[in-house]
Amino acid sequence: MSFQKYIPNRTIRFVPAFLICAVFVSACSGSSSGSGSGVSDSSLAESQSTTESQIANTEGENVTADDGTFDEMVAIDSSAEDVVINQAENETTNTAVVTVAIPAANPDQSPAESESDVAAQPLLSATRVTFDITVPAYTSNALQVRVLWGDTDTTAAWVVDETWTVSEVLPTDTENRLSVIFSDQNGAITLGSFEQDFKTGTAASETFQIIANQFDTDQWDSDGNGVSNLSELIAGTNPDGDEAPEPVQASLEFVAVKTFRFSWQSTSGAEFYRVMENRDGFSGFSQISGDLQPITLAFDYPVALYEQTNARYIVQACNTSGCADSDEITISESLDSAIGYFKSSNTGTNDIFGFAISLSADGTTMAIGARGESSAAVGVNSNQDDDSAPRAGAVYVFVLENNSWRQQAYLKASNTDESDSFGGDISLSEDGNTLAVAASTEKSRAQGNNGDQTDNSQEFAGAVYVFTRTGDAWQQDVYLKGDATDEFDFFGSDVALDGDGDTLVVGALGAGPTTRSGEAYVFSKSSGGWRQEATFLPR
Repeated sequence: MSFQKYIPNRTIRFVPAFLICAVFVSACSGSSSGSGSGVSDSSLAESQSTTESQIANTEGENVTADDGTFDEMVAIDSSAEDVVINQAENETTNTAVVTVAIPAANPDQSPAESESDVAAQPLLSATRVTFDITVPAYTSNALQVRVLWGDTDTTAAWVVDETWTVSEVLPTDTENRLSVIFSDQNGAITLGSFEQDFKTGTAASETFQIIANQFDTDQWDSDGNGVSNLSELIAGTNPDGDEAPEPVQASLEFVAVKTFRFSWQSTSGAEFYRVMENRDGFSGFSQISGDLQPITLAFDYPVALYEQTNARYIVQACNTSGCADSDEITISESLDSAIGYFKSSNTGTNDIFGFAISLSADGTTMAIGARGESSAAVGVNSNQDDDSAPRAGAVYVFVLENNSWRQQAYLKASNTDESDSFGGDISLSEDGNTLAVAASTEKSRAQGNNGDQTDNSQEFAGAVYVFTRTGDAWQQDVYLKGDATDEFDFFGSDVALDGDGDTLVVGALGAGPTTRSGEAYVFSKSSGGWRQEATFLPR
């Protein structure tokens, strides 16, 4: 027998006693039958049925607990499989309503077992409390409602008009001082406060409501003139008594990559500036910049564009007397110019730039393959304008510096040839200083490290090139082939470097003991250069 919901200890004293009585009645009936009293099985069943009926008829009767502190309503359901207890307690009257469902009598179960089941049930330790708050009527783009209780310090979310809400998981049956602070200027000017001791209940969830006239607004008078901050703001005056600076004229431009740039002119009396965002256009403004020095007249804001289509922005000019808002800035034009994208330094038809991409672990180095690029150039940063080797392929390395990307290197094979597909697959080490580049249709018969690159007798044999970087300078470290080279091996169909760039795995989808069964080669780097460590074959 198991409880589906726990009840306080004072109620448990009542329930086991009630259960024991029920079991006792059943046991007594069974004893009479077994002692030759002449009571038939049918009579016993009828007696049990009558007893259960009498118990059921107690529904709606008031029962006073032995401590006299509360009343309980008891309802019995003898067909239930488990005992179910629901309690709703009224704080004012300390009255509890308890519904009990008792299973059909089980002659094998003792009262002690029943009481043990009750005691074994865990108590709820947490309850979700939803605070529904209605603040005094006042319109501003920088309102804030802060809720404090015990260790909880959170900001409520605006719902509609003067309605705010916040939902928190709190410990059950715990009392702390509840403070709700209603303010403007994102907390700088307090407009009203609510204070009350608040004790959580024992239910899984509850709601606590605070209405506007419960807020104390009179005590909040920053300039001490006897007029509350709220009344002064409604009247259009500053609660601190001094003049706020004149508002600025702010503007917004889009800057790649995915960045909004806000700019404004200086204004007299401003001690700092703030940039504020209303992301969805209706939930209110919040600060997205720090407090910017008066000499700072621009702010860059990287954004997720799909979240900003309804966003609005203001720039505040602030001093100790308050802040003045600029006109709202809306995203009224196309966001296309804020979308960052990469292009090669020698864009051409059918280059297939972006066919393969690899990014370093810290996100500051990116290699992009263009296996269809057609330059006959060789090496690093050579002539990009030659288009005499169709589908030779190239790789472009970009680096992120000062929040902006730039192309660092244009890489070609040391034996560039038509249709080699250099850049068909690439892999960077974690630090971005080692790069493996595959050319799976390269045609040399060479084997191992730095073999004869001029041989073109093995169609689609494939090759891999490893480059290393020192500072900003890239160089080819090795021209790599497997220990056996055949036509249509497609050595370099896949490449993967480990984190430190010292181990390389190369796939050759056309190699293997049977046609196109495939092989994988493992190479390691040592002081003597790269060497083949292992070859993996399919089963």
